[in-house]
Amino acid sequence: MKLKKICSILKINTNYLNFDKDIDIYSVSDDSRNTKKKDLYISLKKNQNNSHDYLKEAIGKGCKVVFSDYQIESSLKKEYKKVFFLKVKGLEKKIPLITNSIYKNPSRRLKITAVTGTNGKTSVTHFSHQILKIIGDKSAVIGTNGYGELGKLKNSGYTTPRNVILNRTLSELKKLKFEKVYLEASSHALEQERLKDINIENAVFTNLTHDHLDYHKNMKNYFNAKRRLFEDFDIKNAVINVDTQYGEKLAKKIDRNIKLLTFSNKKKTANAYIKNYKLNENGIDFVLDLGVNQIKCSLNLYGFYNIENLSLAILNLINQGYSPKEIEKSLKKLKPVKGRMECVYNKKNKKIFVDYAHTPISIEISLRSLKEHFPESKIACVLGCGGERDRTKRSKMGKLAHLNSNRLYVTNDNPRNEDENKIFQQIIEKISNKKNIDIIADRRSAIKNAIDHSNCELVVIFGKGHEEYQILKNNTIRFNDRRIVKDIMDKL
Repeated sequence: MKLKKICSILKINTNYLNFDKDIDIYSVSDDSRNTKKKDLYISLKKNQNNSHDYLKEAIGKGCKVVFSDYQIESSLKKEYKKVFFLKVKGLEKKIPLITNSIYKNPSRRLKITAVTGTNGKTSVTHFSHQILKIIGDKSAVIGTNGYGELGKLKNSGYTTPRNVILNRTLSELKKLKFEKVYLEASSHALEQERLKDINIENAVFTNLTHDHLDYHKNMKNYFNAKRRLFEDFDIKNAVINVDTQYGEKLAKKIDRNIKLLTFSNKKKTANAYIKNYKLNENGIDFVLDLGVNQIKCSLNLYGFYNIENLSLAILNLINQGYSPKEIEKSLKKLKPVKGRMECVYNKKNKKIFVDYAHTPISIEISLRSLKEHFPESKIACVLGCGGERDRTKRSKMGKLAHLNSNRLYVTNDNPRNEDENKIFQQIIEKISNKKNIDIIADRRSAIKNAIDHSNCELVVIFGKGHEEYQILKNNTIRFNDRRIVKDIMDKL
């Protein structure tokens, strides 16, 4: 797109500006590290720390046009005379308009499902994607584990990318001939309007439990951020889990023009509900009752959450016109989601699970599920809490982990710049009887001790799931729980 066209869309009078109006702009960047030749680079005042360094880096990579919401120093303009600098009033709010214009509104050329909730976003999107792939339809995911097609995911660094990255990603997926996209919509993204002017046809609400209160301050604000997915977008279809007060409230107030399917694991008044469920050593068995139809599910997946998440994925596909029969047929080939109650070792009377659970309720349900799957087995639990994040949930997580396991290993998650010992003490502070608790700061050592010395048949490692890194102060090191387990077990 020509620069003069972008300026026209932004209603900027270019008559008084002295520059080459026919400069071609191919893409947009707000991160100097990822800026390419022919990019429009966006520089915001709120990100002005080291902004000169960022600008110079972007220009050094071939950027010829810079939009900013502040006045760039004349000395910098003189240094880079061949670069066009333009101050744009209210630039941040205009970013969706800029990106949609340059990338030709990619979300309007795709069918997008957005999934929101405290837990289950990745599982619902990945199960949906897997089912469609088995059926023969081409779809992609965007979320915590990356974007693209499973087995070929690329890292984006975000659960829900910023608008600049999101529209670029959607454009890339469209060029790769994807027709459907399953997107994780975090509360931060909805609150910060990262999805502004993104065309979303289908929405799914999984649940709402204690998390991110360092950001939202209270559950009311947290819920209000989540509900924006159903109120701020032109949604055609919605699936809502009504097993919490938040889901019930959301379902009652949803626009009547939206085709709604409600789900419950216990309420027969919902459009679909779970019955005859069993958790056994081979996985999960349950029936999803749809009223007129029933879908029988028997899969090598673990944890009650997977029953809920799979059901929500199924209902979303039914809402989009797929038949219960073709969905049921596809379930036989479904695989576990990486890092979500994933059994990464199952030999020699020892089973080891890696689970991304990092909220009180998800930890409680995961451990109770394992007890139901393996009633005769003792459980060792490895648990840490992220530094510089919601402190109010730490003691709840520790208490529930201790209550529902036979031995608790407290260790580092991503402590960042927070004192690890304070985090450990906050995790265990509400545990009255501190027997069977080991505090081992080094995460690898904690995992090894849980495997070698706990005398437990089951080991579950919480918190990091699929993650490939660990943040220790200002250092980010390579670290993956799944790989650590494999390395330990290979040496036995």
